[in-house]
Amino acid sequence: MNEQPYEPRLDDDLTLLSDTLEEVLRASGDPADQKYIELKARAEQALHDVKNRVSHASDNYYFRAKKAAYRADEYVHEKPWQGIGIGAAAGLVLGLLLRR
Repeated sequence: MNEQPYEPRLDDDLTLLSDTLEEVLRASGDPADQKYIELKARAEQALHDVKNRVSHASDNYYFRAKKAAYRADEYVHEKPWQGIGIGAAAGLVLGLLLRR
């Protein structure tokens, strides 16, 4: 049995990036320097915006995947023999691709 190596997910990468950026923002710069204050505020806003977009995108993908699973479930319940045929065909194709 071939086990796939762990591939970091986008969420993991973004979490690491945001944690690192937050640490850099806390530790660097002269708090009295106006340019540093402006740069820090822009970086914090950008980080906040990215976290919100990732969260919304993640929710959207989850919703779409759940909706597709429900549609597949309904289809298989309505047409069980066609579902078996599609599953067998997909398994055959996947088996042929993995054999190469």
